[in-house]
Amino acid sequence: MYICKACGSKQTIVDYKHGEVLCRNCGLVLADT
Repeated sequence: MYICKACGSKQTIVDYKHGEVLCRNCGLVLADT
């Protein structure tokens, strides 16, 4: 589970096309591959 460093949200979206995990609240990229 990821926690956004910018807003503290635990809600994430996995973008399989770009291989990224994004914050659903603010859009910050939390992880990429």
